Amino acid sequence: MRKNLVRILSLIVLGLPTMPVGAQAPLLQPGLAEPTPLGNPAESPPPPSVQAQASAVQHLGCADSCPCTPQGYWTAGGGLYYMRPSFGSNPAFFTSKGVIAGTPIANTQQDFSQRLDVAPLAFVGYTFANGLGIRGRWFQYSTDGQASTTLNGTQLVSPATGSLAFLTNPGPKSTVDASSNLKLSVYDLEATYVWGNEGFSLLIAGGARYATVRQNYQLNINDPAVPGVANSFSATHNFSGVGPTLALEVRKQICNSCFALYGTARGSVLFGSGNQSSTVSATDTFGDVVAVSGSGQQTLVLPIGEIELGGEVAYVWGRYRFFGQLGVIGQIWWGAGNASQGLDLSTGSAVSGGNSNNNFGLIGGVVRAGINF
Repeated sequence: MRKNLVRILSLIVLGLPTMPVGAQAPLLQPGLAEPTPLGNPAESPPPPSVQAQASAVQHLGCADSCPCTPQGYWTAGGGLYYMRPSFGSNPAFFTSKGVIAGTPIANTQQDFSQRLDVAPLAFVGYTFANGLGIRGRWFQYSTDGQASTTLNGTQLVSPATGSLAFLTNPGPKSTVDASSNLKLSVYDLEATYVWGNEGFSLLIAGGARYATVRQNYQLNINDPAVPGVANSFSATHNFSGVGPTLALEVRKQICNSCFALYGTARGSVLFGSGNQSSTVSATDTFGDVVAVSGSGQQTLVLPIGEIELGGEVAYVWGRYRFFGQLGVIGQIWWGAGNASQGLDLSTGSAVSGGNSNNNFGLIGGVVRAGINF
């Protein structure tokens, strides 16, 4: 019995190597590396950097586009206009050979010479993520005009308004000096909407404009033959008004570069009041100074048109976008008049001169720099 049990156990031990291999753990073959486990397919890529998010809200320049959520941003900056005024009629004074029955003979008009002058400008605004925004704009311009001549002793002189009698007949080598000044102050407050991307953008603006126009005129006549005896004429012409303003601005980037072209058109209508005053001073035969003055006031509607064309360069650094613009600009102020105007403010013979409904324009260039952040 014991011998039979030993035989059975021996047969079982000898039969183990012949069992199925699927029941064994697999053996690694020499020289083969262990396979790398697969990553988690549910893992998402890292969020975009802060710089990439900031570049998504830029308009033009070298900013890279990305599928980020748009954000609101500020815009602020300033610059300079460099403009010269041009008047439909801007007389400094009139000279004539004499008067027959109150009518001047061979009346000659002398105009003011004008120059280019610098005008500061500034702007600030905020644009929301949906493209709506608000901004304020300001610029101030001041320029002077000059005119002078020397008389031959047979000429009469009158101020450009033509509203006063001829001044006394100056002697030979008498000098005539006239000056004028034009000063503008303009304020805009607008709602804006911008549409587009880095390559092309369109901005529409509408709001209110307040402006003041101040013009001064001065004429002096000095006769060297009569020291201390002088004739002078002064006048002021002021306007202030408020009204609606509308603007359209377009920007087009050039071939994904840092450069862009832009254009702006604007129209405004101001409703306000204008007033003028004038004073003539002369020395009579007794050596006394006699002064005559007058004043007048009007209700005016003043349309204004503007256009600007130029180029822009931009640079993005982090969440800030710096830009500079260089362009040409033209403005026209319908019915703004000139310094001497032409209203009959005092007694005397009228001479065709300044026109109270005269237009003037401004033409020149602009340099502007700003930042979006």
